[in-house]
Amino acid sequence: MTIKKILSDQKGMTMLEIILVLILFMGLVLSIFPSFFGWFRASYLDAARYGYVNALRRAQYRAFSQDRESAWGVDITTSTITLFRGTNFATRNTDFDETTDLSAVGSLSGPTRFIFQTFTGKPDTTGTTTIQATDGTSLNISVNGYGRTDF
Repeated sequence: MTIKKILSDQKGMTMLEIILVLILFMGLVLSIFPSFFGWFRASYLDAARYGYVNALRRAQYRAFSQDRESAWGVDITTSTITLFRGTNFATRNTDFDETTDLSAVGSLSGPTRFIFQTFTGKPDTTGTTTIQATDGTSLNISVNGYGRTDF
């Protein structure tokens, strides 16, 4: 038998070969699956961090530049970040609120509300806020006495 004859006799793949290829493909997909969702959750946590830091910086800038001649603050919960005008979150004028929705935040610890003084831009509170995702990973955001944020 020649090689040409052997190759011309084969018409296609057997069922066993198809099943083996599918099993290998599924094994590859299942090995990538957990790392993909880990990356996906981490991106939500990073978005929460950058949203919070951005709100802190905007509030400090607005207070420092005397925007609306008022202090500005930031309040964070597990579902939203709120940039607000005034020295009291409970009695603020909600017309000036800027809110950002959060996802994948499981819990918060440390100070969750900072109010920046007019003209100086200094915060009323200092400390480190810890944002913990639902999968247990966490990030820290620190605000010092001058309003500088470290993350």
